[in-house]
Amino acid sequence: MNPLRSSTVIFSLAALCASLQAQETFAKYHFADESLESTDDNSAVTASAMSHNRDIFFWEGNGYTNLCIGQAFSAGGHIEFTVSAANGSDTLSVQGLLMQYGGHGGNGDVDRMQVYTDAGGDNFQTQLYDTGNLGQTHMIDLTGVGILQDVAGPITMRIEFFDTNGTGTANAEWDKIQLFGTRNDVPPPPSNPCLGSQVYFDDGWQNSSYTVNGQTPEWFFPPWTDEYDVACIGNSNPAHDTHIPSIWSNSCSVGCRRLEFTIKGRNNGDDDSIGFVLGFCDGEQNDPNADYLAVIWNGPEQTIQLPNFCQEATRPAGLHLVRVTGIPDPAEFFGQTNLDCTPASSGVELLQEAINLTDTGWPPGVAQDIAVELTEGRLQVWVEGSLEIDYEAPIMVSYLEQCFGYYAQTQFADFWGLTVESLNNFPAAWSNYGEGTEGCAGVPEIGMLANPILGTLGQVFVGNATPDSTECALFVSLTPGELFLDILGGDLLVGVPLAGVVPLTVPPGGATFDCAVPDNSCVSGVSLYWQAICIDPCSPTMLAASRGMQMTFGEF
Repeated sequence: MNPLRSSTVIFSLAALCASLQAQETFAKYHFADESLESTDDNSAVTASAMSHNRDIFFWEGNGYTNLCIGQAFSAGGHIEFTVSAANGSDTLSVQGLLMQYGGHGGNGDVDRMQVYTDAGGDNFQTQLYDTGNLGQTHMIDLTGVGILQDVAGPITMRIEFFDTNGTGTANAEWDKIQLFGTRNDVPPPPSNPCLGSQVYFDDGWQNSSYTVNGQTPEWFFPPWTDEYDVACIGNSNPAHDTHIPSIWSNSCSVGCRRLEFTIKGRNNGDDDSIGFVLGFCDGEQNDPNADYLAVIWNGPEQTIQLPNFCQEATRPAGLHLVRVTGIPDPAEFFGQTNLDCTPASSGVELLQEAINLTDTGWPPGVAQDIAVELTEGRLQVWVEGSLEIDYEAPIMVSYLEQCFGYYAQTQFADFWGLTVESLNNFPAAWSNYGEGTEGCAGVPEIGMLANPILGTLGQVFVGNATPDSTECALFVSLTPGELFLDILGGDLLVGVPLAGVVPLTVPPGGATFDCAVPDNSCVSGVSLYWQAICIDPCSPTMLAASRGMQMTFGEF
């Protein structure tokens, strides 16, 4: 059995995810083109088409868009639209309604507006707002309206316009109507800054540089960062005497993902080493048990002895894959080899030379596009579209859930444009299967509160078929099963051997069990199989069992 597929499904108790609290726009209506849009990026809120009666029309002229009432009615026209949660487990809480005035009015003015809602089934009998002056922007605070808070069903807003002074045709100009608030009850969609698009350097990056003789290289952003998000390495003085390895790392796991980025070594009269690391996480530069991979691209071959080198070292030219363990001496990084002057547990081991760039130093001042794919037993690296590293070994498994970083030794270099894509783009899902065994109130339930998306906190719900609290055990396996057990009076629906057994006290209303879903694309599409078995006094065997549940990890 693949060790990754059992070791990465580790369960841990954690606090429930907080409800989404950020204010968001539910719907926005533009008077200029009579369009209604739902502006929630996650499509968690939908908006119906805007409707209005024949007494309201829109006139556009002289660069203005006017909302007009066609006749002088004491009760004029109206506009209405509906918002609802696209996710069935969401609820909405309306915070406010904005009528944005466009700065132009005339011809008698629309002199009154009333706002109603049918939330709660009141059929527009709930009046929210009544004003006499429409020649301005109106922000209507709805946070205190109870029927608009935590609403599961659709919310329809109706805005009625009046010309009570009988001046005939009236108009007033607004740019838009905007309804905003919060979504509740469901944890926010997973925010994975390491997947799907460009990864920016404010997404948890750390300066993880080694320190030698009290000197640590510094990473910084040049003034032109805004153009294409660049990180730059600069060394502490004296730059040519230190040769300190420096790493700029983030929390992106690299397993079963394709990374693409650009490296440019600056042409500043020096030609040392640039590259990147895999399986390195912040703090390992000070960890005697560190273990990570580095792809290092050197300038031309050079032999040197520096005051902070434990012995003379020769730097090979070209691109190399190495394994770093412990806390190597700078000379071992420079020469990319284990030296006798350090403990055996600390060093740099050469794993593979580049296919084409074995003796070719990096070209100063020339941007190089790099692509990397690390799977369960294989690492591949492309430079400018040419495959340079193709290394297969079982040790790859230990680096899959670890981090990514950029590397430089003495050299000034720029790094930008990191994008990360999954190689296993499966949807997350869960479902029940098989038949359970009944207790006092039927078969105990088992299910999930949300799909097990990578990098999120999964929550498994276990029901209780007894009137009192009871003790249960959650059986988890990497395979389904169908094994009849006399002691159960029914089938064990998970395969043997088990991946784990989790004890759980379940109150009468049921209990939620938390499990951390690994942030590792290598387990995308992998399933776990669950069954709950509980003590139940109404069962002939004193045990009741749930149906089986298949939990499939996925990227979305």
